[in-house]
Amino acid sequence: MALATSRSVSFLVAAAVIEWRMRYLRGHSFMPFGWYRIALGSLVLGWWLAQ
Repeated sequence: MALATSRSVSFLVAAAVIEWRMRYLRGHSFMPFGWYRIALGSLVLGWWLAQ
């Protein structure tokens, strides 16, 4: 019973998050996400090269 409940709650939360994210992206650009990924990638690359 607990497994079924946890799966159901996980599904509902995931569906709600996907719906919210799609609504957000209709009105906003991907630019902040792109800059975040470039910055994080640069940090990881710098860390990797320093090893």
